[in-house]
Amino acid sequence: MRFDIPLLKQKALQYNIKQLPELNVLWDTPFVIDLFQVCLLLNNMKYRGNTLENWIIKAKELGYNVPETYGSGGEVAKWYESEEYNEIEQHLRMDLYAIRSLYEILRNLSCVEKFYMSNSR
Repeated sequence: MRFDIPLLKQKALQYNIKQLPELNVLWDTPFVIDLFQVCLLLNNMKYRGNTLENWIIKAKELGYNVPETYGSGGEVAKWYESEEYNEIEQHLRMDLYAIRSLYEILRNLSCVEKFYMSNSR
């Protein structure tokens, strides 16, 4: 989010959507939980394998219903170049659904214990 907000602010200014004082609220007020960092703890502090796709697989192995992602971040540039904006929107939408689902799962302490125990083997 700390990457996205400055980009969103710049675009909003560029297209005269809002003025800077209104946009600064985006930077100053959000409460952020970085699930990548939370999952890093559950991944034995290893960056390798700490991906949304891998956590979806792990959640499904533990019996949770998590939506699949659509495409990959690597495909976004191709979709943009070919003006397939609906593909980009679908990719982002499905990522958000999956992230929200994982967040809801991680809020449950017993789930965190399951993830940790299954990764410590």
